[in-house]
Amino acid sequence: MEFPKEASFSEALLLFFFFILIVTILISCFSSEFSISLRGEYLLDYLFKRQERKRFQKNELE
Repeated sequence: MEFPKEASFSEALLLFFFFILIVTILISCFSSEFSISLRGEYLLDYLFKRQERKRFQKNELE
């Protein structure tokens, strides 16, 4: 039974950089999705408040 040869320093460094790259990509995907959902909530909140203001102004004019 043969044991695999030990990984050289350059191979270990390459694997480490790939790992960091994958983690960075995953974090950026989740953070952009989170910020988009937050922007959507802010937009809905803004539109709802704007609608309420228009309704209030309309009641003030009557």
